[in-house]
Amino acid sequence: MNWSLPENIATYGGKIDAVFWVITVVTAIAFVLVEVGIIWFCVKYRRREGHRAFYTHGSKSLEVLWTAVPALAMVALGFYSANVWAQIKGRNSAPSESLQISVRAKQFEWNVTYAGADEVLGTSDDFSTRNQLHFPANRARMAGGEALNDADRAPWLDALQSVLRAHLDRQAPVVMACSALKRRYRRRLRPG
Repeated sequence: MNWSLPENIATYGGKIDAVFWVITVVTAIAFVLVEVGIIWFCVKYRRREGHRAFYTHGSKSLEVLWTAVPALAMVALGFYSANVWAQIKGRNSAPSESLQISVRAKQFEWNVTYAGADEVLGTSDDFSTRNQLHFPANRARMAGGEALNDADRAPWLDALQSVLRAHLDRQAPVVMACSALKRRYRRRLRPG
């Protein structure tokens, strides 16, 4: 059985793994310290004949310390992971030549808005589709009102099939949701 993380296949997988391992190490250290403290207190303050119980109301400085240290650790981990998240998903993380779209989710649909002829999103010439995400190569055809055919969908289906094949070759679990309504689309998606 392999207990390590799966192989990185994303460009940002190493950064996510680093955040995971930092959080795991910090948590493991805190766990060991707390468990050692519990055992030490159980031994030191166990019931013994001839010893009277000692009642205390605590120490404010210790209470501040054991509240502040975990709080500071959480804030530091938050800043560290937020920085990594911004590198992966921030506004400046996409290449300058990438296609910008607006996707709005509703209960049972996705509305995808593409930039129009001016290639600026948020202007009057933008066009929207419902439950359809298309390759940039097909944008001009769709903007002109031309419907896509099976040949236009073939590269997308082939790309999905290669992702499925890669996961199955590594014996990695995979779930794919795709509206391949035609039987020939589903046959094309089947690995093999």
